[in-house]
Amino acid sequence: MNRKRIFIFLNIFMFLCILVMSADERDKAQAKQLLSQGEQKLQNRLYTEAIEDYNRAIELDPDFKEAYNHRGLAKFYLNDFLGAISDYDKALELDPKFIEAYYNRGLTGYNARNYIGCIPDFDKVIELDEKDADAYFMRGLAKTFVAKINIDSACEDFRKAKELGHKAKVPGQPDADFMIVKYCSKDR
Repeated sequence: MNRKRIFIFLNIFMFLCILVMSADERDKAQAKQLLSQGEQKLQNRLYTEAIEDYNRAIELDPDFKEAYNHRGLAKFYLNDFLGAISDYDKALELDPKFIEAYYNRGLTGYNARNYIGCIPDFDKVIELDEKDADAYFMRGLAKTFVAKINIDSACEDFRKAKELGHKAKVPGQPDADFMIVKYCSKDR
């Protein structure tokens, strides 16, 4: 009789575990759907609405690094640089090798005119992906604002960005060639 009770208890316990796991999987799937919805809103410049989707995704899956990263982007576009950096920090806490979050945090620091503070983020991107032309370019830009003593180092970054094929993302935006001509007298 005792074995029968143990058997029934184990079956009930396993059934409950399956129910809990299924709920967790449903939450993660719904969180991914909310991330996708948020991305569409982000592309359509509906930043506040995108943040709402990312908030709900994070409620469903508190370890969803992509949701923190994308929410950071939406906050960046709303000029909430501190909020964006906080979200990138959380994404990096969840995954210390999350290149996109390092890049976005560096870009946010650069736009907040924290040129010294953004350089380590671009350093980390380059450490994790030495072929990231955009990271070399942005690090070079930041170095031009820090002090003239860093101009040679900035020029090295612009040359590396050019070597890796850096092109301006938006027409009229400077690219590696432009920055080399502007700052690197040896290359004029």
